Amino acid sequence: MKSMTVINFVPRLQGETTIPLGPLYITSVLEHANCEVDFRDYQLASYENPLSQDSILDFLSDSQETLGISCLFNALPFILPSLQKIKEDVEKTIILGGPGPSAVAEKMMHHFPFIDVVVKGEGEHTVLDLAKELPYENIKGIAYCSDGKVISNPPRERINTLDELPFPAYDKADFSKYDHVGVITARGCPYHCSFCEVAPLWGHHTERRSVSSVISEVRMLHDQYGVKSLHINDDTFVLDKRWVHNFCNAIKAENIDVTWWCLGRINLMDEGLISTMADAGCVGIQYGIESGSEHVLELIRKRITIQQVKKVIEISVDHIDEVVSTFMWGFPFESMDDFYETIYLMGVVAEMGSLIKLLFLSPAPLSPLYREYANQLRFEEKFVSNLLWGIIEEKIPHGEKEEIFQMITQNPDVFSSFFYIHTPDVEKKYRVLKEAGLIL
Repeated sequence: MKSMTVINFVPRLQGETTIPLGPLYITSVLEHANCEVDFRDYQLASYENPLSQDSILDFLSDSQETLGISCLFNALPFILPSLQKIKEDVEKTIILGGPGPSAVAEKMMHHFPFIDVVVKGEGEHTVLDLAKELPYENIKGIAYCSDGKVISNPPRERINTLDELPFPAYDKADFSKYDHVGVITARGCPYHCSFCEVAPLWGHHTERRSVSSVISEVRMLHDQYGVKSLHINDDTFVLDKRWVHNFCNAIKAENIDVTWWCLGRINLMDEGLISTMADAGCVGIQYGIESGSEHVLELIRKRITIQQVKKVIEISVDHIDEVVSTFMWGFPFESMDDFYETIYLMGVVAEMGSLIKLLFLSPAPLSPLYREYANQLRFEEKFVSNLLWGIIEEKIPHGEKEEIFQMITQNPDVFSSFFYIHTPDVEKKYRVLKEAGLIL
């Protein structure tokens, strides 16, 4: 069994820190199999500029011979140059995983063959097989290179007994250094929103833990680590209303003194459910509304209506302390009228008491929108900060920016989160939002 360094690569530039559940699940599975794990979280690094190659190389120094790295799309171009240098200097096996690399596994291997393996999908069992040093050809759910050719093995079956996974390796985390602690009660999403790749990544299928398993984890976090506030990190927490009601009843029956935050879905909410959640400690909920135009909502297959939005937001702000509504702009079929309808609805729900988040659409690689509009992708430096979801363009070291941006522009099929879909009116929309102070 190979020892391994497991890295959560999330450069912290602003905002708050969150305990990284994915890498901690991987760490826990490895340790339960008697694999020695050196876990590191880049969120907690104290470098003056965490995007610089010197900082990243220093953080990765003295790592084990096998290096497993989890990261999101927006972090990929910053760690790849460092990984290439490491491979040139020392003998290491580099494994990439997480939502970013997983969605573009074969393309990653084609463009960056110094990476040894990219894990596709859920990583717990796959990384364990890699730690056992099984031949690559016998491991499902990976992409790798052999004799200069990219090999993509068959996908690994979904984990359909999530209760059998050990809890994340919370003992590796210094809770005093994190702003948020989360739990996962389910994986996957059955919906078909055209801008999203969560459902395609999971095969439009959801697996859910038992209420008793989740309650045991919440109890442990509360009693052992003093956790009083939780984020439920599911993409569709409210998908099974009966499960949510049972969870809320169990929280109250167990008398666990925690408040919690979750993602909701407009078409699944009703006053009974919202009231039950609030009574069980739910103090925050976020809804993906995306557009104020019925036309756009239909085209992106959101399966919600403006009337539903207004009704659910009104009920939610009556019961829950913090309600957040997220919107997007920049859809390729979004007319100026559609755009102004979105701004109007943002104002309506804000007046009701909801907080607002506005995102510039960047097409996820597995999404239907990416497949349909890949030939219209554009990269413009002035839009970078609006597309990066936390990576601020001004923080990229000046001497390294040209190299980073060149890598991004040469590989749009890997770094699509840095691109937008060009339309004739995108500049006008940008100016309107800029003048209104709604974007950076």
